[in-house]
Amino acid sequence: MCQHRIVVTYRAVTAYRGELYDRSTATGARQRRHARAPYRNEHGNFSPRAARTILANLRSQMHSGDALLLGTDMVKDEEALLAAYDDREGVTAEFNLNLLRRLNRELGVDFDSAGFRHRVRWNRTDSRIEMHLESLREQNVRIPAAKLHVHFAQGETIHTENSYKFTQNTIGALLDDAGFRIKQMWKDVSGPKRSRA
Repeated sequence: MCQHRIVVTYRAVTAYRGELYDRSTATGARQRRHARAPYRNEHGNFSPRAARTILANLRSQMHSGDALLLGTDMVKDEEALLAAYDDREGVTAEFNLNLLRRLNRELGVDFDSAGFRHRVRWNRTDSRIEMHLESLREQNVRIPAAKLHVHFAQGETIHTENSYKFTQNTIGALLDDAGFRIKQMWKDVSGPKRSRA
């Protein structure tokens, strides 16, 4: 849908669907320059080392004159970061707890999702938001596919996701290491920056 809207709105633009790991578009002569704009902030969910690999792989698929438009979540006030991942409506909590329900449904695990709660932490040292599921009581979980029984103490957590946040310097270094050169940066009024490399 988004691809269709872009093509309709900007007639000179050709939109391609693909993944960052797909090298199939790297071959063949082309007559026009291309701009790539990953539709998700994928690099932010990986460790800096893995993000560097993903971006370097994307760079290897690009040709001279191509550009990358990259949305990046920047470091903000801790209160704002925590609120974004622990929203009042409980949407993110529901998303996180759904992991347990999926494990139950798809792998026959016996998590009691009511026995866990969504927790968010700001890890200042690693510059990332961490999402956890915290056990509300002592409990045991059976994982048949792995032939495991796992004991959770009250307060013990399952670390489910990371979302790295960047400064202008850290995103610059990451892109530089991946073979990009920043030509322009834009910043919205609430703080996040968008980079074009």
